[in-house]
Amino acid sequence: MILVTGGSGFLGAHVLAELTQKHSGVRALFRNPKGIDKVREVFGYYFKDPRPYFDKIEWIECDLNDITTLSEALDGVSQVYHVAGLINFEWRRHRELKKTNTLGTANLVNCCLEAKVNQLCYISSIAAMGQKTNSQNEDPFEPGVIKDPYGLTKYGGELEVWRGAQEGLKVFILRPGVILGEGFWRSGSGFLLKFVSTESNWYPPGGTGFIDVKDVAKVAIKLMEQEKHNLALTLVGHNMSYLEVLQKIGRALGSTKPPKRAVPRWLGLLGHYIDFLRSRITGAPEKLPKAYIDAMFDLSTYDGQRAALETGLPYTPLEKTLERICRLAPYRLK
Repeated sequence: MILVTGGSGFLGAHVLAELTQKHSGVRALFRNPKGIDKVREVFGYYFKDPRPYFDKIEWIECDLNDITTLSEALDGVSQVYHVAGLINFEWRRHRELKKTNTLGTANLVNCCLEAKVNQLCYISSIAAMGQKTNSQNEDPFEPGVIKDPYGLTKYGGELEVWRGAQEGLKVFILRPGVILGEGFWRSGSGFLLKFVSTESNWYPPGGTGFIDVKDVAKVAIKLMEQEKHNLALTLVGHNMSYLEVLQKIGRALGSTKPPKRAVPRWLGLLGHYIDFLRSRITGAPEKLPKAYIDAMFDLSTYDGQRAALETGLPYTPLEKTLERICRLAPYRLK
């Protein structure tokens, strides 16, 4: 039996779609029942008739801090894909992030050890690597400066996974960059497509690493099929500026009006401070936390070649990824 945490999320849905093509015993944890309908939608992008594959999944409602239910969910499980996590960059939500990303991972590791689970694949993030001046390395114990609570708590989760490895659990830690893929259109890469569909004249001057969601799922599964273990790998197929990515998305959507003006840093910071005050006065979530501004203006690069060498799986060309998701996306040029 295989268990996937965060099964009702964006990446979890794609991992499940790949797993159900190879395995009949797949169990998935979820917290929000509404996400299951979105998983069904993702399966529709994979299969002409998704029902036989979707029906292979045994769904269990479970919070990672519910030790009793978590232990029951691991009964008979040999492999765990830990995809669940909370993504937020507001420091005022640090405790909530730590409870899910770090303590929740610790609970899962403890339960895996108790249940004699053989393998655990933890989906971390390039955010857990912090900021370095050169191309990011893969040293799991010497991250760069971590400036946001999400990266900090995901790194805390990594340390819990390494603790499990010291106690006999076979582990893999994967750090994907910005994941591009179909489904869950109101979040993640869907926001990028929606932004491009407005044909804005502005663009953020920074850049980062990108990867196809199907590449993340396939690499994770391939690693779990191999004998080698206790690896931490960066999953970045393409280092690219935001301008280049926005231009490529625009071409895939048929736009003839690429963005031409870089947002100045002072304007980004001004927007952040105004948004910060608004959120404190109204109690509403921040829309422009400081981590967003840093990411918009920093040009970060990552080396993801080791993952390709370990698995023998090449990264999907970015143009091919964007053509696929733009064809399926609900956004069109206005």
